[in-house]
Amino acid sequence: MERFRWRQCMHLLGRYLAFQRCNGLRQLSRKSRLSALRNRCAHVQAECEQLKGQIELQRQLMTSETVAGTTIDRQRLFSWMRKNAVILRKIQELQLDLVSRQTLRAECEQKYESQRLLCNQLELKHEKYTNLILVERKKQWIKSINFEDSEIEGQLLWTK
Repeated sequence: MERFRWRQCMHLLGRYLAFQRCNGLRQLSRKSRLSALRNRCAHVQAECEQLKGQIELQRQLMTSETVAGTTIDRQRLFSWMRKNAVILRKIQELQLDLVSRQTLRAECEQKYESQRLLCNQLELKHEKYTNLILVERKKQWIKSINFEDSEIEGQLLWTK
């Protein structure tokens, strides 16, 4: 009967070690995904900042050339209106692109947060398996000490 318990304890330890190993592999893959998502989010954020800068430059370009308070001929007025229309269209295109990038960034941040939560869960599982392994090893050690004590007692009884 003692042998059965000993094997059962060894079996549990092997299972816990296997679970911890698999969990470690999952943790590595999740951390690499987390890193890739972090890089992607940073890249999309940089693109958003760049688009904001371009929009601001276009607005400055549009306001830099004003015709307020000046007398200009018809041809120059139409030329100024065409330039402003082109700049305004470019601003609208950049704003649409910015909105799509901000949506992409929000999705990326949401995925990053879910991956971070999964990594935290896997870290907690790793700690749980580590604690279980320590408990099982302690049980094995206690059983081996008890077994050695019973062998010594048995040898002492035989010698009497």
